[in-house]
Amino acid sequence: MYWLFRVTFVLVSIEYIFANMSKFNAKEFVESDLSLEKVESLIKSDLIQLADFVKLHFDKSSKKAVIRKLVIRELVSCDLLDESVLDSVDAKESNEFEIAKLQIKLKEKEMELQFKADSEEREFKLRQLELENQQKAIE
Repeated sequence: MYWLFRVTFVLVSIEYIFANMSKFNAKEFVESDLSLEKVESLIKSDLIQLADFVKLHFDKSSKKAVIRKLVIRELVSCDLLDESVLDSVDAKESNEFEIAKLQIKLKEKEMELQFKADSEEREFKLRQLELENQQKAIE
């Protein structure tokens, strides 16, 4: 009985996804009050539809962020978005890059500290075993 529930749930979920995908209309979106915020709020499938609408060719399996960036640049080149949004996109991308670099450095430091702690613990245990062996030798 449980498997029937799971299959039903999956089918309903897939149906919901496809129903919501068809609601996006790229032409209406472009003709509306277009802004960077609206473009950034789109889900991947909507970005793909928008990219197809502006005749942008790319690998559909690309990450959402890559598609979004390509779409924004194409909307700017088509004069549908103001060129000033590129500064905002580039600044955001630069900030994300800096954050990623800092996260990598933090992870390296954490690993370094963990390695040091593990080394000290091994040395402590080794010293403890040596002392126990000396104690046994004395007895």
